[in-house]
Amino acid sequence: MKIKTFFICFLAVCAISLSSCKKENYAAKFVGNYVTTLTPNLQVLMFGEVVAETTDEDVIEGVTFNISQVGESQDVNMTFTIPEIEESAELPIEIPNAVILNGTCDETGLHLSGYSLSESIPIPELGMDIAINVGLGSATIAEPVNNVISWTSSLIGTIGITMPDMPEANMEATIDGGIKFNATKQ
Repeated sequence: MKIKTFFICFLAVCAISLSSCKKENYAAKFVGNYVTTLTPNLQVLMFGEVVAETTDEDVIEGVTFNISQVGESQDVNMTFTIPEIEESAELPIEIPNAVILNGTCDETGLHLSGYSLSESIPIPELGMDIAINVGLGSATIAEPVNNVISWTSSLIGTIGITMPDMPEANMEATIDGGIKFNATKQ
């Protein structure tokens, strides 16, 4: 009987110690506002030939985003704010004011999910449609060091032009490469 009592007490102590452990909040390490520099490394291919590619001068600076924790979970939303386009610029599509990426944090960092965009842009004045299908790949971001995080995500997809009145003029280009993000917490 003493062994049975000892075993039950041992299990009770284990259960209390396991349930009373406070789980580390990995997401809190990433929460905040950031300013980032984007360095694209992309190629545009048509008919198997490179027709355009980024250079060292194609760096985009000053892009802002916010990382917020979802409830008390280890999940986060990374919200990139899209700057407003001047009202004089008339576009046949509505551009969203934000792009939201999702991720989950743990002891190895922030695991960012991929993001895809599929948009068809009709341009009736020119008798064409432009189809954009691109995907930003997933990435793992290490814990911030001196308020800086960085990562590279792949970017692949296609841009196609369709002209219903001139099907022989239809064309499609492939985009392939990646984007490096270097962000500083404000």
